[in-house]
Amino acid sequence: MTELVHAMSEAADGFGRLVRAVAPHQWQLPTPCPDFTVLALVEHVVESLTQYADLVVDQRFDPDFTADLAGADVPAAHRAAAALAIEAWSADSVIEADHPMPWGPVAGRDLAGHLVLEHVVHGWDLAVATGQSSPFHDKLVAAADRIARAHDERVLRQPGMFAAAVPVAADATASCRLAGFLGRRFSG
Repeated sequence: MTELVHAMSEAADGFGRLVRAVAPHQWQLPTPCPDFTVLALVEHVVESLTQYADLVVDQRFDPDFTADLAGADVPAAHRAAAALAIEAWSADSVIEADHPMPWGPVAGRDLAGHLVLEHVVHGWDLAVATGQSSPFHDKLVAAADRIARAHDERVLRQPGMFAAAVPVAADATASCRLAGFLGRRFSG
C-alpha cells in the first residue's frame, strides 16, 4: 500500500470515528464549512468518495452525483463509500495514472490527495460543529497541509472550493492552521 493510500485510509478512519459519535440531534447543526449542516457535510464526503471510486472502477466521473443520507445509517454509508474508494485507489498504477475529469486529465496522485484533504479538513469541520476532538495525528494533518498548499491558488480558491486564508493564532494547532489556510473562520 502506498503512503498516499495509507493516508487516505487513516483519514477515512478518523472521519468515520467522528461520524459515529454524532448525536441524533446534531445532524442539522451548522458547520464551519459554509452552507453545510453536519449531515450535508458527511453527504458531501460520501459523494466525493463515490465519485472517485467510480472514476477508477467505471472510468467515469459524475459531477452531478448526490448522496441523500437522510434517514440512512450515515456511519455505515461513509464506511462503505470509503472502503470502495480506498480499494479502487490502492494500486500504484492508479495513483500514478492520469484520470479524465470534466475539466481535463488530472494526475491520480492529486485526486487521491484530495480525498485525504477532504477527510481531514471536513473532519475538522465536523469535530468543531459537534464538539469533538480531532482524531487526526500531526503527521496526517501535515500531509493534508502539504496537499492543500501544493494546489494552484486559482484552483484552490475557485467558487465551490476553499475561501481565502484567514489568520490564526501563532500557537494554533496544526489542524487549526490548516483550517485557517482553507478559509475556515472560528473563534478561540
